[in-house]
Amino acid sequence: MMVWKTLIFISVLFTISCSTPNYSNLAGYKKIYSFKDLSGEFNLQVESGRKENEFFFKKILMGVTDQKEYEKSIAISRIKEMKSPRSSRGVMIPVVSQYTVWLDKQKYFSQIKVHGKKRVIELLMKSPEKKWNGKKEFKIPEMKGAYCFFSQVVDCLRVTGYFSQSVKKNKGRFNFTLIWDGYPYVNDQYAGLSPELFSNAYFIYEGPTAEGLHKFSLNFGTQIIFFQLNEKMQLRKKFWVSEGLSQVER
Repeated sequence: MMVWKTLIFISVLFTISCSTPNYSNLAGYKKIYSFKDLSGEFNLQVESGRKENEFFFKKILMGVTDQKEYEKSIAISRIKEMKSPRSSRGVMIPVVSQYTVWLDKQKYFSQIKVHGKKRVIELLMKSPEKKWNGKKEFKIPEMKGAYCFFSQVVDCLRVTGYFSQSVKKNKGRFNFTLIWDGYPYVNDQYAGLSPELFSNAYFIYEGPTAEGLHKFSLNFGTQIIFFQLNEKMQLRKKFWVSEGLSQVER
């Protein structure tokens, strides 16, 4: 695991329209979800935590009966408060992610490091396939707004205050850029994803559910993923219908 003291500070300016962030919502948590997609049914264990201004999110995907690990990842971002004369806004700045998946009993690994000053992302790949080995660099696209790792997307937007304000106003849209941690393997696994490391995306508040949860839709390209959050704006359910994916908290 990445040692906390070695993390690189990244200074990136964001423009976000939202209220003062509530950092108490970023307290660590542990959850277990029932996870299903076209490949089968699994248990998904997730854990998050915060140390000063750094926030991590890690997950392990395990078989229901064999308890075998099929996928694991960790993503670390830096929390920063952006101040202006009229408001104070929180942002979560991606720093590094590591992703491992076993496909046909073979190990595939990728690591993403975000270098904000140089505005590049460094990708390291280790796998049994020649095309997915070595290092690559990607230029970070120019965009005003937030950048979020996909695995951390709920926490990334919660710190901005977007979710709570949308519920309060019963409406709300948030534009940002997704970084697909797990690239390129995740992009190859799901047919609905583009082959790019980045996706322009936005959340829309869809309203309350019959269970008293809050429904949001994540839109990117031609894809939509539905998220249902509890009163603390933590994930209870996720549905990616076109990919046959569901994730429900046990």
